[in-house]
Amino acid sequence: MLQLILHEFRQSRCALSLDTLSQRLQIEPAVLEGMLSTLVRMGRICEVSSSPEHCSSCPISHHCPPAGSHQSGYMLTEAISEPAKRSA
Repeated sequence: MLQLILHEFRQSRCALSLDTLSQRLQIEPAVLEGMLSTLVRMGRICEVSSSPEHCSSCPISHHCPPAGSHQSGYMLTEAISEPAKRSA
């Protein structure tokens, strides 16, 4: 199941909210939350939140939920390292 969640992140190529993942994978949010916590502890995904005061200077803001939504989400940690690779 964790691989299925990671696959969904790879397909979407952006941050996904708990609700969005729950709907796409047809998994109860409470169950999915535990799986996402496991993936965070494993270092495969990280939790992100959109905050207008930080979004304008963030190099990965295009991966996040829209600014102003104040919605947290999760994203692949490998997506975070992509901008660093491009600028090198």
